[in-house]
Order: sequence, then structure tokens, then C-alpha cells
Amino acid sequence: MIGGYERVGVVARGAHSTIWKGFDPGLKREVALKQLSGSGAGEAARREAAALAGLRHPNILSVYDVLEDAEGVWLIEQWITGAPLSAVLAVTGKLRAIDALALIHGALPVATFCDWYRRQRYRRGGDAPGDRRVGWYQV
Repeated sequence: MIGGYERVGVVARGAHSTIWKGFDPGLKREVALKQLSGSGAGEAARREAAALAGLRHPNILSVYDVLEDAEGVWLIEQWITGAPLSAVLAVTGKLRAIDALALIHGALPVATFCDWYRRQRYRRGGDAPGDRRVGWYQV
């Protein structure tokens, strides 16, 4: 358990974080447990949570909590069921035109947010292209 959240399994590992699928038994919902590593992880987690906490958009994850325990610093985030775009392309070879348009339509608000985020001088770290998920596609 991390705080009141159950760990289900590791989903992804990056240079600065490990993402776990988790479950919130109190609210009966799936969550993402992002375990941050490295020096300054606590401050980075608090900055990220503060930057994202007030945002509400279907293409931007919601942050629910920031926790620290003996294992490190954790961001508790909205769980997105889907697959990395790279995995989708590995299976399909290419996107259908309608799916590509939907992806672009969804990416524009995210690009606007990323530009704002960069200008605010917040640094997430670990924000790689592989972090982008296509929520409507199951691999």
C-alpha cells in the first residue's frame, strides 16, 4: 500500500520514474502511482502537482495526491486505459486517417498546455514521447 492506494503492477519504467497501476479502494477507482526517483524528487513532485492540480481537460491527467514514504515520492494520478502511441503504431503500422485526425485534435490542447507549462519554468522530467497514451486503443 502507498498511502491508502493498492499497487497492482508496474506499467512503465523511465529514467526518473516508475509508473504503477494502482487502485483506490476508498473511491473504488483505478489510479496511476508515479514513483519519482533521484535527488529533488519531492520538490519536483510538489511542483508538478501544483501546476496540474487546477487544470481540468480531457487530454490532461488529473493529479489526486502527492505522498512520501520510505520507498520515495509518489504522485497519485488519473489512470488512463490505453497504449503508448509507439505500441499502437507497432501493431497497426499506421493510423487510419480518422484516428490520426482524432489524435491531432486531442494533441492541440495538450501542446498549448505544454507551451504554457514550459513558460512557467516548471520542469517535469520524464516527459518523453513514450509517455503519450492513446486512450481509445487497446494493444
